[in-house]
Amino acid sequence: MSNFVLKIVVCPEYEKLLFSCKSAFDNFETRREQLRQYGQNNQEAMMGLVRLRAGYQRAYAKLVHHFDACELCQLGPKHSSTSRVIPFASRTA
Repeated sequence: MSNFVLKIVVCPEYEKLLFSCKSAFDNFETRREQLRQYGQNNQEAMMGLVRLRAGYQRAYAKLVHHFDACELCQLGPKHSSTSRVIPFASRTA
C-alpha cells in the first residue's frame, strides 16, 4: 500500500479576503437580528444596518475580484464560466 499525500493549495490573499468577507457578513446578520428581535426600526438604527451591509458588499466584491484575477485561485477546481467560488450560498446579503 502506498502513502498518498494530498496537498491543497490555498491562496493566502483569498483566505484573508474570505475571512474579512465572512466577518462583515456576520456583523451585518447579527445586527439585523438584534434590530428585528428588539423591534428597533428608527432612522439611526436603519442607517447603521445600511452601512454594515455596504461594508459586506465591498468585502465581497474584493473577494470576487481577487478570485477572478488570481492565478493561484484559478488553479482550483474548474468552474463554468458563469460560476465563481463564493463564500455563501447566495450572492445577495
